[in-house]
Amino acid sequence: MLSIKTSRYVVKTYCLSPIQSRSAAASKLDEMFPGQSKPWLLKDSTGDVMAYFDLDDVDVPGVLTISADISGRHYNCDAEVVSLLQRLRADLGGEIANDA
Repeated sequence: MLSIKTSRYVVKTYCLSPIQSRSAAASKLDEMFPGQSKPWLLKDSTGDVMAYFDLDDVDVPGVLTISADISGRHYNCDAEVVSLLQRLRADLGGEIANDA
């Protein structure tokens, strides 16, 4: 996985893969993040984006993955993101990994 460094922030990424069904994964993400679509945004209580969820096979062609990029402003909010990925894993299968 990839950590993106900018002049101010570092982005941390968690992934859930392999996902068997794109439509099932998109439906679950739509259910968790109503009114949103790619990317699905996890926001804190003030509306600031904590993490960006995406569904694609970019890193490994043919292996469908849900990725969650944690904003540098919320770099230590792993628990919230991992909790959502665990809920998705319960329905979709796969394994959770991070870029560390």
